[in-house]
Amino acid sequence: MALSPNAISVVKATAAAVAPHAGAITTNFYGRLFQNPAMYTFFNKANQRKGRQPQALADAVVAYASNIDNLGALKHAVPLMAHKHCALHVLPEHYQIVHDNLMDAIGDTLGDVVTPEIAQGWSEAVMGLAGILIDAEETLYSQAEAREGGWRGFRGFTVASKRVV
Repeated sequence: MALSPNAISVVKATAAAVAPHAGAITTNFYGRLFQNPAMYTFFNKANQRKGRQPQALADAVVAYASNIDNLGALKHAVPLMAHKHCALHVLPEHYQIVHDNLMDAIGDTLGDVVTPEIAQGWSEAVMGLAGILIDAEETLYSQAEAREGGWRGFRGFTVASKRVV
């Protein structure tokens, strides 16, 4: 999904002002997200306790916003995120949950400075990044499924034997 010129303009105009608050926004976000216990299964608990996950998301949001008009600059980050998401079986429907909680966290953290125009621009940008990741993840899921003996999703296995190596 291509972003509208308005969304690009809004994010470019506000990225520098949002950046110093990115850590507070993502900390707020995870507090909201984890009110849904099913979402906690996608995240490393140690990284949450040590603040690494909120910081990683804050860094990703700032990088995306700072390069909103030059997404080619993210060409190395997107495959890394997509591989991690596929390993955890993140699905397209999870992105709306992330979007909703992130937008609520932005509004809660930044308050009245988030005008309807700013909220709309960032909302579109968040869903734009979601679309990029969904497409990259679909490619990986399809490749895994197409391999000989491949599959999509979770699959049960039976351990036939163990040996000391």
